[in-house]
Formats: sequence, C-alpha cells, structure tokens
Amino acid sequence: MRGHVRKRGGLWAVVVDTPRDPLTGKRKQKWHSGFRTRRDAEKALAEVLTRLDQGMYVEPTKQTLAIFFEEWFGAIESTIRPSTFATYKTIVRKQLLSRLCPLPLQVLTASSQA
Repeated sequence: MRGHVRKRGGLWAVVVDTPRDPLTGKRKQKWHSGFRTRRDAEKALAEVLTRLDQGMYVEPTKQTLAIFFEEWFGAIESTIRPSTFATYKTIVRKQLLSRLCPLPLQVLTASSQA
C-alpha cells in the first residue's frame, strides 16, 4: 500500500491507496486534507500507512451515530424478540442519541463524554 502528499490550493493533502474493492477489483484512494505544511502532511501519511499495515485503518466517513443506529435497528429487528427490540430502541434514543446525535461516528471514542 502506498501513499503520497500533494499540495491542494494553499494546503497539503495526503492521498493513500487502500485495499482494492473486493467486488470490482478497482483501485481505491482516500484523501485526508487540511494540513498547513508539507511536514504535517508527511507525518499524517506515516501514521495512516502504519494504521493500514496494522489493519487498524478506518476510512473517513461523515456518517452520524443516528444513521448508524437506524441501519443497526433494521439489521437486528428480525433477529430478536419485539419486546427486546423496543427496549433497545428506547434506550438508544433516550440515552445515546439525545446526547451524542450530532457527532459523526468517526470522532467517537470509548472516552467520549456523554
């Protein structure tokens, strides 16, 4: 897996080749933008490549917690009892989404404050 830095306007960006799409075999690239200096971009490139090598790379996404849970509800509804599903939905909406809803899923960590 490879990557490079590139100047984009007044800022620097990191371009990383991620694993090929398993269905189509097409090449995939991910951009990480907004670095003020080339040195900052090169540091970020090294970090991203390290995460890729370790299998810990997570592609950037703008998906919110609310969208994630809506997809999750659809996936689990047929696998659990209706009463359990209703309980999960209530807990998630009242306890999690009311506090964390506007946050993108990408920025959440185990230490995120509710």
